[in-house]
Amino acid sequence: MVQDMERFVKSILATLGVLLIDALIHAFYTHPFETWFYFVVKVLVVYILMYIMFGQEITFLRVVGFAAIFMVIFTIYYRLFELFNNFPIGYRAPDIVIFGRTFGSNVSKAIGWTIIHMSVFIASALSVEKIVGE
Repeated sequence: MVQDMERFVKSILATLGVLLIDALIHAFYTHPFETWFYFVVKVLVVYILMYIMFGQEITFLRVVGFAAIFMVIFTIYYRLFELFNNFPIGYRAPDIVIFGRTFGSNVSKAIGWTIIHMSVFIASALSVEKIVGE
């Protein structure tokens, strides 16, 4: 029972960390801002992955693996959104401006998007594990 509660708390804290960092980056450093539906989906996906992950021994490689799973799920989310709305590939992420640099090509957007989102997932998970611990 105590382990389940600890797992629940870690998952909530890590999810809130991802959400906070993502919202701040979108609010101050990217254009356009994401939809609210995006954040709802993100919270659900991140929480479920964090909950599964915190039920296992936490290692750096395991956290990276779960971050990669998160990226695959969110890539599918973006492509399905475009498919169902009859939008071209990359529509969900029009020119992204981060720190004054525009990522206009699909390749640079994919690389930047992957690095940033995986880093936030990893940093949040490892920070919660370090702070809350066993």
